[in-house]
Amino acid sequence: MRSTHLVLMLSTRLGMLGLSLLTSTPALAQNGDRATQQLITQRNATEQELEKIAVIERKVMVKMRDGKLMAADVYRPGNANGKVPIIFVRTPYNFNYWDVELGAPRDMKRELEAVRHGYALVE
Repeated sequence: MRSTHLVLMLSTRLGMLGLSLLTSTPALAQNGDRATQQLITQRNATEQELEKIAVIERKVMVKMRDGKLMAADVYRPGNANGKVPIIFVRTPYNFNYWDVELGAPRDMKRELEAVRHGYALVE
């Protein structure tokens, strides 16, 4: 009888714990959705600001020294006359400006800062 009482007490406590976790999950999901929406809004704002001050060319085919063609995105200051210094960034990984999982532009702060300071950025 004592073991039955212990099992009943444990299952009640676990049930209460499970219930409290289930009731708190939607609040966590809502906070996550809110944070995601804020991130999307912030990234869209950064992209819009970049579009205002830069000339943006995407998927430009650039010929390398070995003759291979490489796709690159180019961000140039829109108000520049003549040549500007270039920051060349290259990675073997995906360079798309769109964050597929988030459904928004990826973080474009680096490109925005480069253009603000008068640099062209090629990636």
